[in-house]
Amino acid sequence: MEKPRPLEELLHSVAGHPEIIAAMEQGGHATIAELLASGELPDLMRNNENFGTSIPARGAEGDLIDIEILNYGGLHWIRVNEFDDIGYFTSEEAAEAHAGMEYEDLIDAYDNYEEYEEDSEEENELAEDEEDDGGQPSDRT
Repeated sequence: MEKPRPLEELLHSVAGHPEIIAAMEQGGHATIAELLASGELPDLMRNNENFGTSIPARGAEGDLIDIEILNYGGLHWIRVNEFDDIGYFTSEEAAEAHAGMEYEDLIDAYDNYEEYEEDSEEENELAEDEEDDGGQPSDRT
C-alpha cells in the first residue's frame, strides 16, 4: 500500500501545471522548489483543489464528518476537518485505501450508527402498524 509522501518528493507531478508556472513567473521563482520554499505552493494547490471522493464517518462526539480525498495536478491528499491533512499520494485509489486504514474506527462508527438507525426505523414502523391495527401484531416481517 502506498504511504503518504511529503510534497517535496512529488514536485515533478505538479511542475508543469499552468497555475504553477504562472505563480513561479509572478513570484520570480526560477524553480518549483523555490515556489515551495516560499510557502506559496501549498496555498496555490489548496486554492485550486478539486474534490475527489468523500467517505462518511462519525467523529469522537458522534458528529457526522467527511473524509475527503482532494486533488490537484495529479496529486491527491486526505482532508478531515477535525485533523491535519495527510500527505500526498499519486492516485486517488491509494489515498482512499490509506484513509480507510487511517480512519477505520471513524468509518466503522458511521456504518454501525447507520445500521442502528435502519433497525430503529423498522422497529418504529412495525410499532406504528400494530397501533393502526388496534394493537394486533402485524403480519409483516
